[in-house]
Amino acid sequence: WVYRRMMGTPWTDNLKNVEVLNEVKIHRKLIINMRKRQLSFFEHVMGRGGL
Repeated sequence: WVYRRMMGTPWTDNLKNVEVLNEVKIHRKLIINMRKRQLSFFEHVMGRGGL
């Protein structure tokens, strides 16, 4: 349901999960990249003695 919400697709559209995942493929790569960068920054901050 998270992907449907990100795309703004209402549940009443009755899209199959496979269709939703195909549409979100590009967005998924972007989210993975963002998470990696956030983790890298967090590790950087924690390595300097914490917050």
